[in-house]
Amino acid sequence: MIFMGDSRTDPAIVTWPRTLVAALSTATSPVPWVGLNYGIGGASVATAAANIDTVLTMLPDDGTMGRHTAVLMSWGVNYTDNTADETTWTTDYLAIIDKVHARAPEAKIYLMRPWYQGYDARAAVLHGWIDNIVAARAFTYVGPDEAVWLKADDNGAARMVDAKHYNALGNTDCAAEWQTVLGF
Repeated sequence: MIFMGDSRTDPAIVTWPRTLVAALSTATSPVPWVGLNYGIGGASVATAAANIDTVLTMLPDDGTMGRHTAVLMSWGVNYTDNTADETTWTTDYLAIIDKVHARAPEAKIYLMRPWYQGYDARAAVLHGWIDNIVAARAFTYVGPDEAVWLKADDNGAARMVDAKHYNALGNTDCAAEWQTVLGF
């Protein structure tokens, strides 16, 4: 399993990827899951697209660690300030997806729908863009929707340490949401 994204995926900031790998390993025992995390705090789709070739050189061949079956991507929370236009954002995201797919052709690629406290309308716009990306690639799927599970009924208060980052409960719930999306 491969993780890619911004600070909500960065292993120095969040724990949900490790929690998810452990839960999937338990659910599918004796077959263990391995997680490779390439999340970078502050990353945008544009910076990720510019650096994807370098990132993919670090990715072991499928035969080295088993098949890469899932790639979980989460970019978008850094765009709540309306700095991205749809064409550029979508083109960059599709470039990342296409290069990852070429490197790990058996993997299903899942895209988190981002949400940021106080930016519901912008999150809805990004969700629409993600839906268009998913429709454009047969191997790409919608991941969890942060506007549902993270925002919940308290505007994210129970699951966020600030307006942007998960707290302990947020990390636990994020892992559970991904586990559900993956069918385990």
